[in-house]
Amino acid sequence: MTKIEQAKKFICVFCGAQNAVPKHHLEAGKQFGIEMAKRQLGLVYGGGDCGLMGAVANAVLESDGWVTGVFPAHLRSIEQEHKHLSETVIVDSMHARKQILSFLIMRDIGAILSHYLITSFKQALPLR
Repeated sequence: MTKIEQAKKFICVFCGAQNAVPKHHLEAGKQFGIEMAKRQLGLVYGGGDCGLMGAVANAVLESDGWVTGVFPAHLRSIEQEHKHLSETVIVDSMHARKQILSFLIMRDIGAILSHYLITSFKQALPLR
């Protein structure tokens, strides 16, 4: 069975891509990614390699899970997409990114409930 077949459900994570956050936030992202992989939940996210999104993605990958990144081509001038994902989708706009993220988490048509979680650590965890 392939990794994508094992990941019957997917969680969409959309959070910060800057490394200038408290280390305990990065550690929380890492722990979340490890737990996702343990539970065979695939990750669908913005496709970057830094910040909270990168921490979650790297943890899922290091734990042998499935990660799909959706990255707008125009962002390449300010950051790079993650180069070691299970799957990368390059899109031409932020709007297309959101559409593809929504579509990808619904790829398991037979599921009664698709896991759709968009997390913003800046809103959930105050940075004061």
